[in-house]
Amino acid sequence: MRISKRRFRFAVSRLALATSELFLRRVGAIAVMSRHGGGHVGIITGVDAQGNPIMISGNNGNRVREAPVSRGRIYAYVMPN
Repeated sequence: MRISKRRFRFAVSRLALATSELFLRRVGAIAVMSRHGGGHVGIITGVDAQGNPIMISGNNGNRVREAPVSRGRIYAYVMPN
């Protein structure tokens, strides 16, 4: 069975995204996310039962707070070294 280059590249890119999310969505990672009016960042402190990251961030309801965030809003994870 042959697979086209296009399908292969697509599969590899999806695997890379899933792998990076799996490894980077861990405690201490910085999550970059979208929100109405601009971007936002927070530090991952855990994962809830639905698999959504829990993060602590400032300027969330005019205070610093820890809360789960929908995975769909996060478009990058950065792990400081």
